[in-house]
Amino acid sequence: MTMQLQFIFLVFLSAISLMTSSQSFAVEKHTLCSDKEIQQINQKYSLKLKPEPIPDDEKNTFNNYACIKIKPENKIIFAYISNGSSDSYKNQDYNLSMLVLDAHQKLLNRFHQKDFIEFSGLEFEGIRLENVPFSTLKNTTVFGLSSTERKLGDPGISNHSLNLFQISSSGKIQRILYQFPFYIYSSLSRRQCHDATTDLIERKLILTDQLSHGLQNIIVKETKTVHGSEYKTCKSSENKYKRQHIMKFDGVKYIFNEAFFLQSDGI
Repeated sequence: MTMQLQFIFLVFLSAISLMTSSQSFAVEKHTLCSDKEIQQINQKYSLKLKPEPIPDDEKNTFNNYACIKIKPENKIIFAYISNGSSDSYKNQDYNLSMLVLDAHQKLLNRFHQKDFIEFSGLEFEGIRLENVPFSTLKNTTVFGLSSTERKLGDPGISNHSLNLFQISSSGKIQRILYQFPFYIYSSLSRRQCHDATTDLIERKLILTDQLSHGLQNIIVKETKTVHGSEYKTCKSSENKYKRQHIMKFDGVKYIFNEAFFLQSDGI
């Protein structure tokens, strides 16, 4: 590969982690808001949320609200979920709202997306603002917001999606990546076997130094791991499959065609 890689984003179940190559330059991670700051914003803007103190080792987990401070501008992004429309079968959709504040919690802009999470048959668990920047360009701020859904039981299912937003110097927000599936997991137990059959797809995002319409191209490296048990003998097996793609910004959003990606077997 002749393309120089600048930053690598590994997307996992619990967090999006940042690694730097020897050719990369330092970019500060965003910081999570404190419990006090969250309480202040909740009260100041009458959000009517019920935030409770969260242990430090759980602060970047999924919730119905999230808050980060963007480096180096020190803008604050506060995102929260509210109940959206529901159909006659009581299938619930969820709206997304975001406040963009300056370092003194003064409102710069608002963002609202009706039915941001549409009912899929799975249980919606929450959102998370990622603490890694998704652009290494000067005067360009791109941040990520993840959401997760799951189904407990047998089969068990867990899906995680990533959205990217670009924020202007004035605080205006533009959504530039829509519900990118970065983690897909399903499992099915075998009563006659000790091991369960599992199907896992993980996708790694890699920022490059190549630009399209002013934003960096993103390499997507995906790995599918299938672990199974032979029905009669219970002999276990594991198979891995890998693919690579490029996502480019078209001036409005990043484009990807999920039909070309590795597909879950839907155990």
